[in-house]
Amino acid sequence: MGETQAENTNKLNFKLPDRQWEYMLDCLDKEETVLFIGPGILPFPGYDSLEDALCAYLQESSKNEMTPFIEKFYRDDKFFRLNENDKDESLWNFMSYYRDFFTEKKAELEEARSILRKVAEIPFSTVISMIPNTLIEEAFGEDFAYHSDFYNKKNEPNPYVAGRQDDPLIYYMRGKMTEDESMVISHNDLFDYLESIYEAKSMDSNFKSALKQAKYFIFLGLPLESWYMQLLLRIFEFHVKKPKILALKRFGGKAENQKVVYEDLYQVKFYDSESREFIDQLHARCGTAKVLRVTSDGVGVAASFERDSQNLLSLIKAGHHEQGIAELEELSVKYLKPAEHQGYFDDLMLGASNYRSAMRNFNIGLLTPDKFQAAEAKLTAFMNMQFKALKALVNEQ
Repeated sequence: MGETQAENTNKLNFKLPDRQWEYMLDCLDKEETVLFIGPGILPFPGYDSLEDALCAYLQESSKNEMTPFIEKFYRDDKFFRLNENDKDESLWNFMSYYRDFFTEKKAELEEARSILRKVAEIPFSTVISMIPNTLIEEAFGEDFAYHSDFYNKKNEPNPYVAGRQDDPLIYYMRGKMTEDESMVISHNDLFDYLESIYEAKSMDSNFKSALKQAKYFIFLGLPLESWYMQLLLRIFEFHVKKPKILALKRFGGKAENQKVVYEDLYQVKFYDSESREFIDQLHARCGTAKVLRVTSDGVGVAASFERDSQNLLSLIKAGHHEQGIAELEELSVKYLKPAEHQGYFDDLMLGASNYRSAMRNFNIGLLTPDKFQAAEAKLTAFMNMQFKALKALVNEQ
C-alpha cells in the first residue's frame, strides 16, 4: 500500500541538511543514485491513491460482466484472485480493463502526471518502478530520451543496457501493463515471482551487479509494510553492502515493527513526510544547480522513434492484435503530448475500445468467428493508419 490521506495528515515538513543535499546531488551527477518508486506517490481524486482507484474500477468492471473475471480482492496486499474457469479469458479481461482505466481517466490523472514529470526532469540514471502502469514513460517520453525493461517472471532477461543521465533506464520490477504475462496480479503470481527472483532467472546479472555498486538509494511510495518487500530488497544485498538509503514513509500501528526491521537490518533512514514534498525540494535543488534534464533535440527523438517503432510493426505484421494496440498506445504516449494532440488520442482510444469490446463479445459468445475476424482485419487497417499519423506528428515536432 502507499501513502493514504490519513497518513498524510499532521506530517512534519521534509527537512534535510544542506550538506546531505549536496552529497545526494553529487551521487546523482556520478550516476550512483537509484530511485525506487511505488504506488504511494500517485494521487487520484476521491481516493487515497491511484492504486486504490484502479482496484475499485477493476472490481466494478468485473461485476458488470456477464461472467465476472475477479473472484476475490485482497485489500491488504492489493492482490486479486481471478476467475479460474477460464484463466486466459479472465486475464485478458482484467488487463483490458486495466489499460482502459488509463485512457478513460485522463483528467483525474493530471496530478499524478505532474508529479512524474518532475521525477523525469531530475537526472536519475536508473529508476526502478514497483508500479506496472506506464505513466512514468509518458512523463519521460514527451521530451526526454530513455529506455525501459521489465522483470518477466520465469522468462530469460533482456540484455542489460546501463542507464545514463542522458538515456536513463526505467525498470519495471513488478511487471509492465503492456505485457500481460509479466504482471503480478495474484498471490500465486507473487510466489512464482519470488521463486524466479531467488533462482536468478529473470534479472540480468550485470544489472544486479550494477545496482549493488550504487551508493545512494531513494524509496518513494513503496509498500514497505507488506511482508514480501523485505524479500525483494534482500536480492540487492542491502543488508551486506549497507548503502545510504533514504525513505519517505510513515508506519502506523503494528507496521511499526516492520520499520524497526528496515532500520536495523538495512539501516534505512525514514522521514515522516510526503514523497511529493521530497520530489518538489529535490527538483528545486536540481534547478538551482542547473542540472535538471533538458529537452532532447528533434533529431534524437526521431531516431529514437524509429528504433522503438520496430516492435510495433513486427506485432502488426504477425497479427498479434492485442499486443499491437497496447504497443501503439504506449508508443503514442511516449512521443506525443495528449493535451496537444487530443484528436489523435481520441481516435486511438475509440479504435482500441471498439476492438476490445469485440474481443469481449467474442469471448462470451455474442460475436461470431466471422464477425470477429472482420474486427481483427479492421483493427489491422486502423493500426497501420494510426501509426502513419503518429509518425507524421512525431516528425513535425
